[in-house]
Amino acid sequence: MGKHIIGYLTWEDFLKELEAARPRTVRVQPHHHTVPKSNPPLVQFWVEAAFLTRDEIHVAKFFIGSEFDFNLRHDPGRAEHFQRLMGQAERILIQALEPRAEVRRGMFSGTDRIRIRTSPEGLWRWERDGDKARLVPEIPIPQEVQT
Repeated sequence: MGKHIIGYLTWEDFLKELEAARPRTVRVQPHHHTVPKSNPPLVQFWVEAAFLTRDEIHVAKFFIGSEFDFNLRHDPGRAEHFQRLMGQAERILIQALEPRAEVRRGMFSGTDRIRIRTSPEGLWRWERDGDKARLVPEIPIPQEVQT
């Protein structure tokens, strides 16, 4: 039998389970995918953190945003914007998790299909930056990580 995938609705719940399980390694990975059967094609952007226990994969999956594929292909600024957001989210997650476990890149197979979104409350908040948004850490993060 395969491992069960456990998704968390809040960052706080994920941290509580992480502290109870005390894994050696947590995987962090930004990713994107096209929503099946959407017309026009819609690309969603995510970053997730996950760790393994004996019979379970524990996942905090954070939604970064979405954009139509056409806009991403024809407006390099839109694609760059989402790349920056995914990079910011990844750096914030790594900074928050490094005191608790070794952080490595990667995803566990199958976690990209879970439909549970984790609220980033307590980890980051969204802030307007002109006509776009940016992530602002809510945990103590060194200044160089916030860019």
